[in-house]
Amino acid sequence: MRTLILFAATCVAIGITLSSCASTNGRGWSTNCSDGGWASVPISGRIEYDLLYEDVVSLVSKRFEIEMLTKESGYIRTKWDYRFATDGEVSNTYRTRITIKLSPQRNRIEVKSEAEKLRGKSWIQGCDTRLLETMKQDLQGISGY
Repeated sequence: MRTLILFAATCVAIGITLSSCASTNGRGWSTNCSDGGWASVPISGRIEYDLLYEDVVSLVSKRFEIEMLTKESGYIRTKWDYRFATDGEVSNTYRTRITIKLSPQRNRIEVKSEAEKLRGKSWIQGCDTRLLETMKQDLQGISGY
């Protein structure tokens, strides 16, 4: 009986530790980024490239400040954002950004999520799965599929 109580107390302590780590790391933080944090969204052949590009830029600029964009190559990269994982509150220890590339064949949108967590004086590289999934869903809404 004593062993069971000790086991239960240990499980509770581990659960509290894990939940507190999750909240400081960002809800989607991961260092195990399959495919390097990239996801692909198909583009309908019915959508004109210029209109699609404008819609993508508009969508991205509502969430992030754009750092670099090139319409001819279909490339967009945002500045680091310190508020996504904390739902609007500035965090000095966690940041995210996205990169978007429209394929040269204009048949898909590639989106990449990057995230970094500050440990001491160094930024640890990873990705944010929550950000990637959010952007992927938003891009699917304008891609014609």
